[in-house]
Amino acid sequence: YTPLLYAAQYGHEEAVAFLISPNGIDLVKATALGFSPLDLIILNDHAHLVKTLAPYKQIWTNLPPTESPLFKAARQVKLGVFFALVN
Repeated sequence: YTPLLYAAQYGHEEAVAFLISPNGIDLVKATALGFSPLDLIILNDHAHLVKTLAPYKQIWTNLPPTESPLFKAARQVKLGVFFALVN
């Protein structure tokens, strides 16, 4: 786990914003099980963090449709994240 992964998992908005600042760290680094920061945000239904990641859409633009954040949120019934992504 990296500091960003912990911040994403536990919903710490200020820490996530700080860690992904322009001089920040890699947004696609994953846990040993393959969970990215975005996966942990969806899994834990931290809708408030979606806006923090919105400017960094490069982390999901090249994903296949079944791996998109919207699809993952819908599949896992994480309605808070789902509606945050739709808006």
